[in-house]
Amino acid sequence: MDAKMRAQCLSSFWKAMGIQTMVFMVESMATAKAMYDNCAPAFEAVGGKVLGRENFETHTVDFYTLLTRLKT
Repeated sequence: MDAKMRAQCLSSFWKAMGIQTMVFMVESMATAKAMYDNCAPAFEAVGGKVLGRENFETHTVDFYTLLTRLKT
């Protein structure tokens, strides 16, 4: 299973759970960015709406500012 197929499966699952909107917290590394690049369009393709994306550095432990930005 490649990343695109995994994103399609996850997006269908999220939609079936009734999730209509989503925000992403993406770690600043290639694999996490690739997962976002596949998941965001796949979620929107099944009718979901991506409201935002925030990046964070590896080893970050304080997410208060990031979560506050996403909440607004």
